[in-house]
Amino acid sequence: MKKIGFFFILFFIQFGCLDISNPVINKDVQVQIPLGEEFILKYQKELKIEGTNLTIKFSAIPEDSRCPVDVVCVWAGNAHIVLLLNGSDNIDLNTTLPSNEASYMNTYKITLLEVQPLPLSRQQIPIEKYEVKLKVEKLQP
Repeated sequence: MKKIGFFFILFFIQFGCLDISNPVINKDVQVQIPLGEEFILKYQKELKIEGTNLTIKFSAIPEDSRCPVDVVCVWAGNAHIVLLLNGSDNIDLNTTLPSNEASYMNTYKITLLEVQPLPLSRQQIPIEKYEVKLKVEKLQP
């Protein structure tokens, strides 16, 4: 009986620690995200914004010059990402340059909120480990 109780405790600890506030997109199936919600999109994954014709794919990260977390820098650096919208339109977003943190596509605003993982000075980030936190909002007429 003690063993069963122990397994129930382990089960609840493991699943109680999951963060479900930001959906993480990492499967090959096309997931739908509600408009206006923040979400995390992994490198080379695609999703659809619910109730719209908009699909977003995290297609490239041509630059990541962000300051490593274990170093003191004069400048914060920049992460430059490329999203593919609806399979054909590329948009460029940046973490540091204020004019490029958001982009507009028809009546939608796409905002880059975060790029993960944070860099370390002596460790290169494998491209497949990158993920971005985004938000898509409908513009008011």
